Amino acid sequence: MMDITQEPLTWLGEHQFANRYIVSAANRYTTTKGEYLVIPCVRHYSKEHQPIIKALRDSGVLTKTVVAGDNQGFVDQYSNYWTREQALVIAEKAGQIGRRGEKVWPKDLLFSEDLY
Repeated sequence: MMDITQEPLTWLGEHQFANRYIVSAANRYTTTKGEYLVIPCVRHYSKEHQPIIKALRDSGVLTKTVVAGDNQGFVDQYSNYWTREQALVIAEKAGQIGRRGEKVWPKDLLFSEDLY
């Protein structure tokens, strides 16, 4: 089973890994061509996110501009997208939870408030 908390550093040789860290909230959209588009943001649907979504909708790239469930997640320092559940595992291993207070509810999903 793959350890999602580590990024393989294949350019350094076999069995070289680095610990992942969660660096940003992100929403994952499906484009009109059926491809995933991940848009990092400070928090899910924060103010810098809105003009990006509007421009993508107005240009026809996106039709659905609100996402939920596994399409609200986070990205790590290697630009990999992770669901809230997966991101919690990464953030816990990286020691990112609890620095600013207790983990918010629910206990099995990561929220921006858990990080900052």
